[in-house]
Amino acid sequence: MDGFIYFYGPDIGMLEKNTGLDIRNNYRCINLLKVFRDIMPGMDSYKLSYFEEMFEIKRTQKQYKTNIFKLVEDWHNPYKKQKVLKYNYEDVVNLVRLKNEIFRLYGIGDEYLEWVRM
Repeated sequence: MDGFIYFYGPDIGMLEKNTGLDIRNNYRCINLLKVFRDIMPGMDSYKLSYFEEMFEIKRTQKQYKTNIFKLVEDWHNPYKKQKVLKYNYEDVVNLVRLKNEIFRLYGIGDEYLEWVRM
């Protein structure tokens, strides 16, 4: 365990809003979107799906990549909630895989992370 909480883009804001927790001010948080933009400038896209494709990381649940509103709708439907949970699970697992691979490729260490943390 390296002592950081990783998130991608605005996800931490939604998490704080929906839980009432002040994560940014109580933990060492790293926005991987910022890290990826810093170390890989000029990419065609910085969407998580773009990096999944680039690093050949597959997922079984794809339908919510293009429609976040459908994800929220299905979350409130007890018959479809399992699909949303699977999608979110794959988001987390894939983000960890991407983080590990990109940090290894670019030699990202704790010193840099302390510099970019929120």
